[in-house]
Amino acid sequence: MGWKKRIKTYRDTFRLALQNVFAVPVYRVVFAVFSLLMFLFLVAVPILATPGNTVVLLWNETPWWGVVILVFLALGMGLLGAMQVYVFRLKRTFALKEGTGGIVAFFSSVVTGLFSVSSCASCLGTLFTFIGFGTMVRLIAYRWYITLGGFLMVLLSLGLTAQTISGKCNTCIIEKKRNKR
Repeated sequence: MGWKKRIKTYRDTFRLALQNVFAVPVYRVVFAVFSLLMFLFLVAVPILATPGNTVVLLWNETPWWGVVILVFLALGMGLLGAMQVYVFRLKRTFALKEGTGGIVAFFSSVVTGLFSVSSCASCLGTLFTFIGFGTMVRLIAYRWYITLGGFLMVLLSLGLTAQTISGKCNTCIIEKKRNKR
């Protein structure tokens, strides 16, 4: 199969999964709530972790592209959260292999979001003290690679969850539970 056909197949799978998830209105609310919570989390962590940091200072210091990255990460994680809740509700169990991708995507998006919103070395040094200030200053040079990696993890998790919902994944087929009434 050629790469154009593969991209079309993945796009159709993702579209089908979104149609299934958002056909139920409660998952739209879950998407909005998860997106808002993720955005607030990514904004609150640098404010609370850095002494003397305020919302006004954070918004004045954060470049426009940092805010755009935060919004896209929050929307991606909100979508992933809604899709994971959909899978959980259909399966009625939480299997480790389905949840692990979402957890990895969550942590990678948190790291990416913190890198994008913290524009100065002192903010990043405060947030990531466990790796040392010298290492943090060196990692600032690779900020775009870290951001790209975070986005790829979120997209990979979205794609795998979409395959699960669409029934395209042979190892993780959802068997719908029948209600006994």
